[in-house]
Amino acid sequence: MLIPACSLMPEHLITRQRKPNLPITIAQLNLPDSPVNEAHFLTVTPQMQAFVDSLNLTMLSPDKKVTKIYNTLFYQKNYIIDYDMFTTLNAGDTFAKKRGNCLSLTAMMVALGRAAGLKSQFRESSAKPAWYSHNGLLAKLSHINTLMHKTRRVSVIVDFNEKSYDSKNIGVILNDQLAKAMYLNNVASEALIKNELDLAYYYYRQAILLAPNQSDIWNNMGALLNRIEQYELSESILKYAIKLDPKNYSVLINLQNLYHNTQQFELKRSVKKSIHTLYADNPHYIKSLAERALIEGDMQNAIRYIKRANQLSPNLIDPSSIYVSNDTEQLHYQLSPQKFH
Repeated sequence: MLIPACSLMPEHLITRQRKPNLPITIAQLNLPDSPVNEAHFLTVTPQMQAFVDSLNLTMLSPDKKVTKIYNTLFYQKNYIIDYDMFTTLNAGDTFAKKRGNCLSLTAMMVALGRAAGLKSQFRESSAKPAWYSHNGLLAKLSHINTLMHKTRRVSVIVDFNEKSYDSKNIGVILNDQLAKAMYLNNVASEALIKNELDLAYYYYRQAILLAPNQSDIWNNMGALLNRIEQYELSESILKYAIKLDPKNYSVLINLQNLYHNTQQFELKRSVKKSIHTLYADNPHYIKSLAERALIEGDMQNAIRYIKRANQLSPNLIDPSSIYVSNDTEQLHYQLSPQKFH
């Protein structure tokens, strides 16, 4: 029997939350003067077109076009592109600066492929959710790459992060509108990191308008509003994000933070309990608990969590060498193997 995720939610979260209305501006924020124009996300610049023309692709088959573009960008000295996780750019800027994250690099490759007459699409690599824990923080990682069609039945995946080129297609194709929304979401998150809150709100709102059913984007907007103490709107947005994806870990964490900030400690405890129920068998979640216990100096629970994480995923944690950081210093734990027998 499969238990639906919503049945594991606190009752106050199992609501028919309507889609919140997002005002154009918020009281303490201003409209940005010159925001990024998302219309240029996939624009082929003259520099990009000159590159495509220089490859003399006109008489080549789609198969050979894909191979030549790939080999030039990966191996020719003047065109080698660098992966940069924290840089989100449109296709033209990515080509000009020769760097970008997976979404930026994919936008560039999709635009170049289409300029060469190829059918090129965004693809989310999603064979399994990829989880990552560091210093007590748990995140689900997503990755975007390019699907390029050689023939009607044969396609290849071009991946700049892994520097791979293969025919395995086990992901999900994304349409351009959703890819553009993801681009705006990333630009917003980068603005948030820089404390450019006006820009962050503007871009998250634009992303939501393009992709209103994406829980992760609503979640990011909720986190921003929590940060600027717009608690009522933040809560309605986060509840809507949970409605869209009842198991979204990041939304639950942000709700927990919201209830802490608003001193609703009983609600905070109920959300925390739900998180543990939903993720008790996720080894990376248990690893994050172990890391938090070590940061807090709680050795008894740390050992318990390390044992459990390694039961779920053997050798996930090497107890003889664990690095974590608190507010003031980096901590290096070297735990005796005898503690884990």
